[in-house]
Amino acid sequence: MGKVIPFVISCQDQDFEASTSDISEKGIGIKISGRPPIVIGDILDLIISDFSMEAKVMWIKRLSNGALAGLQRVH
Repeated sequence: MGKVIPFVISCQDQDFEASTSDISEKGIGIKISGRPPIVIGDILDLIISDFSMEAKVMWIKRLSNGALAGLQRVH
């Protein structure tokens, strides 16, 4: 388990609170609050602290109060 870093995801003109659950060289695991309209294959622009990256949604698990997602860095 990596350091938890809070950030905001913007998707379809909506903002969702999120936090990191795991960060590696190739990707990132995140927890998202609410009902984000993201699907496998979406490309997200992330800004986490002072670091920005594009990431592709590889998997998503819907929860009653949000979602967990696995993202892979896009070059």
